[in-house]
Amino acid sequence: MRIIKIEIDGFKSYGQYQCLEDLDPEFNAITGLNGSGKSNVLDAICFLLGITNLTWIRAQNNEDLVFKKGQGGVTKATVTITFDNSDPKHKPIGFEDQNILVVKKQIVLNGKVTYHINNVVANVTKVQNLFNTCAMNVNNPHFLIMQGRVTKVLNMTPRQVLYMVEEAAGVRVYEAKRKSAMTTLEKKEEKMREINRIMEEELRPRINKLNSEKDLYDEFVRLGNDEEQQNHLLHCIEYYTCERLVEKCNRRIAEKTEENERRAEMVEQKKNQIAELQGEQQNMESDLQLLGQERDELKREVEEKASGQVEAQSKKKAKEEEVEDVNREIKKLEQNIIMDKKSLEQKKTKLTKLESNTGKEVEMFQKAEADREKAKAVLDALDKGMTVGADGKEASLDQMIMEKSTEVNRMETEKQRANNVISDLRPAIVEKSREIKSCPPQTALLAEKTELERRKAALEERLAAVNLDPERFRRDRDNAQMLKNEHEELKHKIQKLDWDFAYLSFNCPRGVVQQDEVIGVLGKQIKLKDERFATAIETAIGGNISSVIVRYKNTAKNLLKSGQLERRVVFIPLDDIQSRTVGDRQYQRAVQLVGEGHVYRAIDLVEFSPDIRKAVEFALGSMLICTDMNRAREVCFDHQVHTRVVTLDGEDFRPDGVLSGGGTGNKGRCLRALNECFEGNRRIREIEHELRSITAYLTEYDSKRRQNEGAMVQLEDLKEKINIINITLESDKHARLQREIDDAEARIQESEAKIRELEPVLNQLKDELKELQEKKRNEKKYREEERRKAEFKLKEAETILRKRDSAGDKRVQDLEVAKKDVEDTEAAILTQTEQIAQNQRALETLNQELEVLKQALEFADGFVKEIADNLKAKQKEVREKEAEIRRVIEQIDGCKKEIRELEQSGANFKRDVDDLKKKRNEAEGRGAVLMRTHSWLEEEKKHFNKPGTEYDFRTKTVDSVLREIDHIKTRRKELEQRVNMNAMKNLSEQEEHVLVLEGKHQNLLAERERLQEMISEIDSEKERELVRAFETISVNFGGIFSTLLPGACATLKPVDRHDLEAGLQVKVGFNGVYKESLDELSGGQRSLVALSLILAMLKCNPAPIYILDEVDAALDLSHTANVGTMIKKHFKNSQFIIVSLKQGMFNNANIIYRTSFVNGTSNIKRTENRS
Repeated sequence: MRIIKIEIDGFKSYGQYQCLEDLDPEFNAITGLNGSGKSNVLDAICFLLGITNLTWIRAQNNEDLVFKKGQGGVTKATVTITFDNSDPKHKPIGFEDQNILVVKKQIVLNGKVTYHINNVVANVTKVQNLFNTCAMNVNNPHFLIMQGRVTKVLNMTPRQVLYMVEEAAGVRVYEAKRKSAMTTLEKKEEKMREINRIMEEELRPRINKLNSEKDLYDEFVRLGNDEEQQNHLLHCIEYYTCERLVEKCNRRIAEKTEENERRAEMVEQKKNQIAELQGEQQNMESDLQLLGQERDELKREVEEKASGQVEAQSKKKAKEEEVEDVNREIKKLEQNIIMDKKSLEQKKTKLTKLESNTGKEVEMFQKAEADREKAKAVLDALDKGMTVGADGKEASLDQMIMEKSTEVNRMETEKQRANNVISDLRPAIVEKSREIKSCPPQTALLAEKTELERRKAALEERLAAVNLDPERFRRDRDNAQMLKNEHEELKHKIQKLDWDFAYLSFNCPRGVVQQDEVIGVLGKQIKLKDERFATAIETAIGGNISSVIVRYKNTAKNLLKSGQLERRVVFIPLDDIQSRTVGDRQYQRAVQLVGEGHVYRAIDLVEFSPDIRKAVEFALGSMLICTDMNRAREVCFDHQVHTRVVTLDGEDFRPDGVLSGGGTGNKGRCLRALNECFEGNRRIREIEHELRSITAYLTEYDSKRRQNEGAMVQLEDLKEKINIINITLESDKHARLQREIDDAEARIQESEAKIRELEPVLNQLKDELKELQEKKRNEKKYREEERRKAEFKLKEAETILRKRDSAGDKRVQDLEVAKKDVEDTEAAILTQTEQIAQNQRALETLNQELEVLKQALEFADGFVKEIADNLKAKQKEVREKEAEIRRVIEQIDGCKKEIRELEQSGANFKRDVDDLKKKRNEAEGRGAVLMRTHSWLEEEKKHFNKPGTEYDFRTKTVDSVLREIDHIKTRRKELEQRVNMNAMKNLSEQEEHVLVLEGKHQNLLAERERLQEMISEIDSEKERELVRAFETISVNFGGIFSTLLPGACATLKPVDRHDLEAGLQVKVGFNGVYKESLDELSGGQRSLVALSLILAMLKCNPAPIYILDEVDAALDLSHTANVGTMIKKHFKNSQFIIVSLKQGMFNNANIIYRTSFVNGTSNIKRTENRS
């Protein structure tokens, strides 16, 4: 393998791309002035070969390898070498089919190192294996000769020279093998000694002891056999006893059963008698039921007619009152609209002014608030290992992928189902179309149906023009009745609550002030948002709950002066009251002290109309609500808050140190009741509004129905005729097939529409799924990017929000309140305008209904008396039939009593039989267990209780056998204390253990002999290889040295000619005479000796490429020229790359690369030097 091209970019002094092209396959030289970067070319080669010790290439870390450490605008270093791999004998493993290898290594500043082989990413191990198989291990290099290696060789001892020869010859591996074999041999001998010790000191004494315990063990075993025999006899006696008991129980059960059958016959006779009587009773009850239905029908008719009479009167009166109420309501709404319009103009002026001052600021802060909350949600989700989806909910990427995949699968299934419907129905349509041609249609009947449908459509169009909907009429009629019932129930409930809390009522004296100037009691104008705060709010509002809100101060004065008030009243005039509120800074401080969710503004816990905000702020604005006493105390007495605080249980903390409360009593009940009143009144207004609308429709419908009654009867007749024709056509094959075709085509169109609807949604879901999967593949990067974005948004939002001061908060709050006031006022005006229109329409309807009620009342009296007489006669018939049924029931009860007496006597039978069956089952179960456990009983039971046999149970009982078993167990227990129960087992195990150890001992002896033979073979092989290498290197050493220094000779000689392991000496001679020591040589000659020895060792195990870095530094020019001659003569099959400053060296090279340092970076120029 040879180097063809070297490309360097950003490595060390090469700030710009440089290329050493067309390297000579034999001899290349690199020269240039000191500092021009010539040695950096060799460093680049070592860098690519995977050197790990950076000090060998004059660097401390990877940053030193980048041009100017990244300060010159270059942030990565890249080295690319192209190798010729066409020699089939020396191709590296795994690359036999590639003639060119391009290896690239790149390091990014503060980044990672990457390798590429033929433009394919490779790991470090693969690159190292590539070069190691070519004898180019850069981390243990023999092909790389650096400047200081020649000096090291000059100072080596004979043993060190021997080690170099051994390394060059590759015999060091024999040392490792011999050391491993010796270690294994020592372990084997240690195991043999351990086996001998165990056998002599442990096993043989233990075997002798176990032999002495064998006799006692034999007696113990014999007693065990006797015990087993007695247990055998015991099981036989038990089984025999169980069989006899089963036979006895069966006889007794049969006797009891026969007696019970006679008793059962008597019970059956009584039951038949009861059945006959019950049949008679059932017939009578059926007659009674018919009479009762007739009576009830008459009773309902009487009640309906009577109640209809009363209802007609009450309806007439109620309708007159409704007319008066609607008129008053219209006048009140007109006055309210005038006042609300004046108020609206003032509020709009105020809002315009606030928007010009605060609008942009509000929008900016609101956006910042939203961004902050969103960023916090994203960070919270990322901290939990999750993320935030498009819906704003937390979910993991896996969960989102699973949900999205499920949705894709579901929609694909729907699409496939629709395609299946189309593919199934189209052949069916073709088949039915072919079949329908053979069936003649009912032309006359179809023509008649068409004409009837035309007439029906005309009638429906006529009736639709007058807006008659019978279904809606019935639905609205039923709904009106339900609403009236609900209205009455709510009025009754509110009236009861008003009685319970009479002190909260206020009746405004008439004629003193305008009614619209009095708004009402404060407690009835607010509504709790959450009833768990009822006790706290009632404690906080205190006596103000019964205060009356009025619009003007003069209104309150006039009412007080009138003297017509029914109780002492406190008024809250909206135009003169001073409201008090908890500031935002106070509230934020309170939240900071006790945490969100534990402190609230009292005013935020109730709902109220914007018109009375000042009154509510006066009563509740300066108070906070806390969840418990400890938090309330902390907030109340904090110097930054310093305001009144009430707990959920009603404890009241005041900044002046006053504490009240401790028992809730009935606190909160009042506000809860007022909440019910509030909701009830709201619902009553809704019901009245709905009833007016429904009543108007019902009246209008009734009038139109009377006018179009003939057309409606005619329409029903046409529908009946069309229905009869449809029934006839349903049995016609042609019509049936046409319907099926129409249905199939409709289903196909529906399925095609479904597919068109699904496809864009499905494509979008697939894109979203693909995006989620991509995020999952790069989850770490995705999360880091999401976190970075969220943190940036959070920081940006908080920066904006910090600019907001308390004054800004107040302006924002004022703006929101002003907007709400304008919206509420506009909504109120619109609502009141609509209510006026509705009331006027309702007034017309009420007048019409009133006239109808007057007419209905005249017909209500004539039916009641006649129906009442019929009812009395029917009630007499019912009483007579009930008396007959009672007589039959008495007879049935008598029969049932006799049956109970018989069944009671039969209960003893059941108990006796159950006891006998229980005994029999227990005996059978015990016998079955014995038979299942001891299968030999089946064969032996035929001999049981035979005289003269071992099963003669007359002389043997269960007790006698048990006593014998106890005697045997006692003796065995005595022996158990003395006998080694495992004697026989242990003796067998110990003897077997001895045999195993003896076998292991023999195996170890055989392995020791084999290891000793292997060590001898290793020593012989090492010695042969070392002698061969020594002789080869000595010859090459002499040849290379004589080439470098003509007329001189050199050789390697053993220190001890009988023992090569003693070391090797370097001998140098001139004219056949060898010097006693190298110290007699000049410095240049010694350097030639060291260089010759190194090159001779390299030739012993040649590499495809050799790199020499200024090895001629200590040589004069004549010797330098000889080095080049030597390389061409002795290394014809290797490629040399030499760095040298001396002309005598590089003039022998075929290709010369000259380096220069221009404009702060190294450059390379190629020249050929071929003769």
